[in-house]
Amino acid sequence: MTHTRGYHAQNPRLAREFLAAVSTTIASIRRHPEAFQLVDSTMRRALLRRFPYGIFFEIGRPEIVVYAVFHGARDPERWRRRRRDP
Repeated sequence: MTHTRGYHAQNPRLAREFLAAVSTTIASIRRHPEAFQLVDSTMRRALLRRFPYGIFFEIGRPEIVVYAVFHGARDPERWRRRRRDP
């Protein structure tokens, strides 16, 4: 994950905390995927605590598909393209 390189350059502990936040959020998504905000007709976003990132995902059957761990200041069209162009 390229996000961790930037955090690791600042402080290795910060990189570990970022990965822990991603892991915790993914665990929450697995437990209650419908609890997260719809950002279009099928795509949902789960926000990370402490970090300005969201995890964009769709609920499929039988799996949940994660398309991006995305910084909040980036152009949302980029995660939409990831869904269209696997």
